[in-house]
Amino acid sequence: MLVLGNISAAGGMVGLVGTLNNTGATLTLSPSLGFWTVRGGTIIGGTIASTGGSYLGLSNVGGTLSGVTIAAGTTVDATNC
Repeated sequence: MLVLGNISAAGGMVGLVGTLNNTGATLTLSPSLGFWTVRGGTIIGGTIASTGGSYLGLSNVGGTLSGVTIAAGTTVDATNC
């Protein structure tokens, strides 16, 4: 299971291939966290939000969002991954 500490990936890409337990938390995607895409990984619980035009990408290699709430105004995109 993946536990996030401080992440900075400005201009980079984060490809989730493991399991992120986001239960009880909010993952706020922003330009300073880079572009996030689910690449066969799993996000469990919590909320996904975004700022600064960031979005969560879904890839064609699969992945799972389990019990995740997508905050109003957040984009989940499978066309640019």
